[in-house]
Amino acid sequence: MNFLSTPIYHEGYLYGLFGDKKYGTGPLACVELATGEEKWSQPGFGVGQVLLVDGHLLVQDDDGALVLVKPDPQRYTQIARYQALNSKSWNGPAISNGRIYARSTKEGVCLEVTPKPLPKLRLEPAFTRADGFHLLIGQEDGSPLDAARAANIAVFATDDLGSGPAGWSELTFAPILSDGRLRLDDPPGTAAPQRFFKAQDRP
Repeated sequence: MNFLSTPIYHEGYLYGLFGDKKYGTGPLACVELATGEEKWSQPGFGVGQVLLVDGHLLVQDDDGALVLVKPDPQRYTQIARYQALNSKSWNGPAISNGRIYARSTKEGVCLEVTPKPLPKLRLEPAFTRADGFHLLIGQEDGSPLDAARAANIAVFATDDLGSGPAGWSELTFAPILSDGRLRLDDPPGTAAPQRFFKAQDRP
């Protein structure tokens, strides 16, 4: 039974704050909707609220903490926790335009949670050495590329700038991350009289 909070449904399971008497320690629990079987229960949330945001649970607990939880029926997995408020909080948070709005009995907060935009990519002038032709891709602000972003960069090439978007083909290559830059050794098609390249993040 839950008392003040409506559970969230996600892929066959309910996630909510259950219990009508454990005001300070009421658990966040996962219940299989088809069978009513409780899959797991995590104490310490009390009378709070739960939202489903971008595939994650955003839980505001009884003491004003905002907790990001993975909706996984196998186990409780906390991704992040932030103490947003410092007094009793039974209200549900709201999200709008990249901000979280939350309040308690004494205060309210607005939290900016939109990620900072990534620096623009910079395709450095190609160069040729004795071991072949090379391209380097870095970040426009000079900061080093990390492995996660480097793995998600697509490189395209064309022989004719006038051919439009259809004339660009994505290259298949084994990227090498070195000194914060992505290096392409001997990209295909470099024997053409002229070759144009562009790099971008995959969606």
